[in-house]
Amino acid sequence: MTELDNGGTTYSIQLDFETLDAYTAYLEFHADTLRQRIQHRFGNQFISFDTLLEDA
Repeated sequence: MTELDNGGTTYSIQLDFETLDAYTAYLEFHADTLRQRIQHRFGNQFISFDTLLEDA
């Protein structure tokens, strides 16, 4: 709901998992590879943070 004018385009990635086990498997087997690919592509032009939300 907050719009920030950073002078450029902003992208976000949202991943949706059916179960907590699926999320845990992603962390174990895929998260590092994804972060490395983002780092390779964008260098120091990005920030990263994780937020875990529960669908109620």
